Amino acid sequence: MSEAVKKSRPEYRNIHFFKDLPRYRMPLASIVSFAHRVSGFILVLLLPVILYMLDLSLTSEVSFEALKGFFSGWFVKLLILVISWGYLQHFCSGIRHLIMDTHVGLDKDSARKSSVGVLAVSLFLTALVALKLLGAQTGFHVPHRFTEGYGIQQQALERARSEGYKLVISVDCGIRAHDPLYWARDNGLDVIITDHHLPDDEAGAPPAFAVLNPNQAGCSYPDKNLAGVGVAFKLVHALFRERGRESQVEAFLKVVAIGTVADVAKLTGENRTIVSLGLQDLAKASNPGLRALMEVAGCGDGKGMTAYDVGFRLGPRINAAGRMDAAKAVVELFDTRDRIEALRLAEHLDARNEERKLAQQQIFELAMTEFNSDSRDKLESYVAVIAGPKWHRGVIGIAASKIAERINRPCVVLSVEDGVAHGSARSIEAYHLLNGLTACSDLFDKFGGHSHAAGITLKEDRIDELRRRLNEHAATCLSEEDLEPSINVDLELRPESVTYQLAMALRALEPFGAGNPCPTFCTRGLRSLSEPQVIKERHLKLRLAGQQNRPLEAIWFNCIDSDGQTPDVKGSIELAYTIETNVWNDEIRMQLNVQDLRCS
Repeated sequence: MSEAVKKSRPEYRNIHFFKDLPRYRMPLASIVSFAHRVSGFILVLLLPVILYMLDLSLTSEVSFEALKGFFSGWFVKLLILVISWGYLQHFCSGIRHLIMDTHVGLDKDSARKSSVGVLAVSLFLTALVALKLLGAQTGFHVPHRFTEGYGIQQQALERARSEGYKLVISVDCGIRAHDPLYWARDNGLDVIITDHHLPDDEAGAPPAFAVLNPNQAGCSYPDKNLAGVGVAFKLVHALFRERGRESQVEAFLKVVAIGTVADVAKLTGENRTIVSLGLQDLAKASNPGLRALMEVAGCGDGKGMTAYDVGFRLGPRINAAGRMDAAKAVVELFDTRDRIEALRLAEHLDARNEERKLAQQQIFELAMTEFNSDSRDKLESYVAVIAGPKWHRGVIGIAASKIAERINRPCVVLSVEDGVAHGSARSIEAYHLLNGLTACSDLFDKFGGHSHAAGITLKEDRIDELRRRLNEHAATCLSEEDLEPSINVDLELRPESVTYQLAMALRALEPFGAGNPCPTFCTRGLRSLSEPQVIKERHLKLRLAGQQNRPLEAIWFNCIDSDGQTPDVKGSIELAYTIETNVWNDEIRMQLNVQDLRCS
């Protein structure tokens, strides 16, 4: 493991692992282990007596003087000293583990339904397997996206307490759950919050037993960009270090890497180290669930996988579980040890992902129709606020992201039902979305998120006011130039410079993603060698060449509109693209990923 991960230390607030020791249950496994050690110690003390009695059974000469003479021998004394010392250490170790198993009561963790939340639960399930062997009694709860909403709910805490749990660990949520956590504190239920979302500026951190969040006020942890799964990983790391199992921590990086990429966290600093190490380990994965997921997603044995593969193959299938009301299946997938069951669950997630794609496209088209048909002048709006009746709440976030990308403006998509609007918001690089929403906070029943992604709930009759005030706020922050679609090109290349050697050199800069984008190149004077091939009715596969006629394979994703109109690629082509490599039948191939093109 790299020094960046080895030396990292979580930022703790009020963590006292031995606090209120009697409040936690004494696990049965620990009691049995302790009794075993005590009995072994007693057996050592009785061993010389047993040996003497066996000797006397052969001679039939039993007397107190004979017994005294036997124990006075130097060999027996040395035997008692050596074996007793060994079992005394064993006995003390039993006491230590009994105490530690009593206070480390990891009992119930809850997560939001994004890919990160579910993956973080899976991370904890993996970690808790080891803790169960030491006596911890555990369970998990994944809140239902539609009936429970995001974050910690008091009802879930009440159920945990009624089932006898003493400690709840949140994953990727809870930083704004003040009311439920006040209830938990008043009712003797300890809660440890692991989250990376921004806290409320006025209310601050919630009243939890401990709060792990690098973005809370006063936290000196140097890396503020950890994903939710990364913060959860920090707690796992600390627990394993406390138990002398730190050498096993590296095995979790595969799952942490997937969650970090799927959350579109910035791949800089510690995230970059985590993802880099996790990608290297994917080929060594032994978890049947992860293996099955890679197989179903077309990732093969995991060799040569990149952050792109995680973000566009594994991530969407995991993410679709929560969006399509199947979040529990992800936890079951990572928890099962049966290969057949793992394959069944992976195929189940793959099917849910196909449903997600269909629902996402439908909502996107409905939202764009609503946006374009509205009487308001969209060219003058800074933020698109689009609402529709009973739109699928599991995919409105993706729809908002696609629309923001299409119109190059912040976008809020709302699903209205029974007078309540549930929404997801996405932003462009130049606009801090959470600041804008905070300026309208009095309109919301609930809201929270990041600088570029957020979730909100409000009454239907407040939508128009939200649209007006959010646009007013954005108008003070954005310029017309910010709203102009653009592609930032890093370097212009001649056609003959686009080579396999360059593609392999770029692999050294992996992992690419948010905060460390793949370099974008521009090449002029290209032409099409053949008619473009339509892939899955949405993409175009191109064969291009320059003056030297050396063919270049290119793919242009999602360039075909819903009406089936294919872009014109005739004449001289100016191409903006990234260079990628993919592995097929153990052969590495170069491919250009088209960002845009212009013909003349």
